[in-house]
Amino acid sequence: MRLWWYVLLGASFLVLLASFPSGQEDCVTVNALGYDGVSGVLVPLRFCAVPGDGSVYIDAGHVYGDSFQRAVQTAISVFKQRYRSPDVSVLIRVHGAPEYLDGRSVALATYAGMFSVVFGYDPSMYAFTGDLSPDGSILPVSYVREKASAFEGPVVVPQGNCGDGLICVSDVSDVEELIAQKGFKG
Repeated sequence: MRLWWYVLLGASFLVLLASFPSGQEDCVTVNALGYDGVSGVLVPLRFCAVPGDGSVYIDAGHVYGDSFQRAVQTAISVFKQRYRSPDVSVLIRVHGAPEYLDGRSVALATYAGMFSVVFGYDPSMYAFTGDLSPDGSILPVSYVREKASAFEGPVVVPQGNCGDGLICVSDVSDVEELIAQKGFKG
């Protein structure tokens, strides 16, 4: 049963990718931070917006754990509650990451990517780690120092993980303001 799910997901992704008009997609890269059990890892997420019906697709090139999937779904739900954009669909691609991804700390990066690609900002100067609640509050995560060591630049973390040299946020509106101020509209 699970094999059919992956086959269907992969085929859907290929159909979606093939349907993108060349040169009409707007894309941004968001630096998500994770922890592999030993050290922090950088997980580049590529968000592309195309004309569409408001759907969000994630590539099928990796295996995603339940926590990862729930975190991405929470970020998408929070974004859709705040902004209704039925004329844009978003494709999320994971680049240069391990084959298996899990953990809720991807939620903050996913929200930052959705906001940035839909509104035309470039958040690539930052890296993000943090979980989200359904109301848009940003929740603390584990191994923040280890994760932050994987990126040479400003790291955005939940207020509950605040420390020296980190940018601390408590709500998605803080993230939006940060990106809009420094995210270089493209």
